[in-house]
This record gives sequence, structure tokens and C-alpha cells, in this order.
Amino acid sequence: MKEYLKSALIVILPIIFWFCILATGYGAQSLSQLIEIPIVLIASITIAYYLKNQNIYKIIGAIFLFVLLLRCLMPQIPE
Repeated sequence: MKEYLKSALIVILPIIFWFCILATGYGAQSLSQLIEIPIVLIASITIAYYLKNQNIYKIIGAIFLFVLLLRCLMPQIPE
């Protein structure tokens, strides 16, 4: 897979996944949602950097798992 396409997928897919989770009403519905987008972007780039030698599916899976955990734990993280 081309590197620029891989990089675009690593940044765009977690945001789309986050919006899908948000649309279903999963997790806390508060002002902390505004903070989650930059957290998802930074975390997806960081996870992709640490797993750069892995398959793209493993990287995307790890990022999706992080996004799911973030939606579960965001009410416990102080605003």
C-alpha cells in the first residue's frame, strides 16, 4: 500500500469511527466530546508510529480499540 494512502487512512478512519460511535449515543454526551477529536488524532499518529512495522489492519484495529476505550472512559477523565 502506498505510504500516503496508509497515512491518510490512519488519520481519517479513526475520526469517522468516532463520529459513528458518537451518532449511536455510546459513551458520555457532554462537552468533553470537543476534546476527544484532538486526542484521537494525536493518539492515532502515536499508535501508528509505534506499530509502523505492523500490518495496516492491526494498526487500525489498535486505534479503533483506543477510540472505543476513550468513549468509555471520558466521563472519568476530568474536564
